[in-house]
Amino acid sequence: MFKKLLIVIAVIVLAGTWGCSSKSTTDKTTPATVKIVREARVGSLWEMKQVEISLEREFTLDIKLADGGKLDGYFYVEKGTDVDFQISGNSVIYQSAPPDEKTDTITSDRFSFTANQAQGLAYYLTFKAAPVPGGEETRQTIFMEIIYPVAGSVFVPIGTK
Repeated sequence: MFKKLLIVIAVIVLAGTWGCSSKSTTDKTTPATVKIVREARVGSLWEMKQVEISLEREFTLDIKLADGGKLDGYFYVEKGTDVDFQISGNSVIYQSAPPDEKTDTITSDRFSFTANQAQGLAYYLTFKAAPVPGGEETRQTIFMEIIYPVAGSVFVPIGTK
C-alpha cells in the first residue's frame, strides 16, 4: 500500500513539472481580465450580460446557442485605440471593419446573428488587440453587451482572470 501511495505521489509531482508540452515556457501571454458588470433576465425569453474585458493580445468568449437562437450585441473600446473583432462558428460569420474610408481603426461595433446548424452549436466572439507600433503591448479595455436566448450559455474560457 505504501509503495502504491509513493508511486501516485511521484506521478503527480512529475506531471506538475512536465506541464503541457505544446505550451512554450517562454510565452508571456497575459490572460484577459473579464468582469461581468451586469446580468439580467429580459422578459421570459432573453438573457443580457454586460462584460468588461481587459486584454493585451486576444480573448474569446464562447457562446452555445440552439438552432434558430439569435444573439445581439455591441462593444466599444473604453481604453485603447483599436481592436479586431470577429464572430465564428465552423467558419467566420462576422468580421468588424472600420466605419468609413477615412478611418482605419475599430473602436466600436454592433452585431447580430441567428444560429444555424451549418455553423455548429458553439460560437466564438474573439477580440484581438491591434498591434502597437514599436511592438509594445498595451492593455485595452472593452465593454460589451450581449442579449441571447435564456436557453443559450456563455462560457469564459479557463485561463482568464
